[in-house]
Amino acid sequence: MRVVEFIEKTNSAATIDEAFSSFGDVCAAYGFDRIVYGRVAGHPDEGTAVPPNLVSNYPEDWMKYYFEHGFFDIDPVTHYAVVVGRPFSWQELCKSMRLTDVQEKCLYGGEEAGLLEGTGIPIYGPYGEVTVVGLASSAGGTEARQGIGALSLLSHQFHTVCESLYNSDRVSPHDIRLTKREQEVLTWCAKGKSSWAIGEILSVSEHAVKFHMTNAMRKLNTSSRITAVLKAIRLRLIFP
Repeated sequence: MRVVEFIEKTNSAATIDEAFSSFGDVCAAYGFDRIVYGRVAGHPDEGTAVPPNLVSNYPEDWMKYYFEHGFFDIDPVTHYAVVVGRPFSWQELCKSMRLTDVQEKCLYGGEEAGLLEGTGIPIYGPYGEVTVVGLASSAGGTEARQGIGALSLLSHQFHTVCESLYNSDRVSPHDIRLTKREQEVLTWCAKGKSSWAIGEILSVSEHAVKFHMTNAMRKLNTSSRITAVLKAIRLRLIFP
């Protein structure tokens, strides 16, 4: 499944389970057949809507063991994700982080459960929220860094869809009013153009492009360009 096809398919998903099924199919093409998705840090305001805590196709026995032993609070993958702020492989994690005995038990216990290698992709929200997409392989033999850019994009799209579906009764495209310039900046960003290139196309300064992008991100309640673009496409605010 191509990236564009995945975006279109998940944008039309009626449920989170439907979107997760498509996400699983496309990640499997990169060698990662096991996925866990959940928020590890949220905004202290209890009124802030958050997506479901956990969506996973990890082995049920392992997940039961994981929660029974309190691994959620010490999981090195989630801890490293919050600190490093970018996609990473388990191999990188082991080289960069000094693991406690219980963290080693958590990580290597996953291997015994058939999660042979994997990668973590952190996604940051505008109010300090951190959501992590964990991708693992039950077959092994994959290179975690191969396709990491595409996997990050796919993960952000899945996250955007999950939030939109979860908040569908709260958010309407009519509630978000983007200016023509903000729409133009987002549209060119969706086509892979840099701030400098967008400025040249629109005959404005790079500073002006960043200004409009920041305003669009604020209106869309996102903290990154990629999430802003994906959300704007999903809400049909832009048509790149």
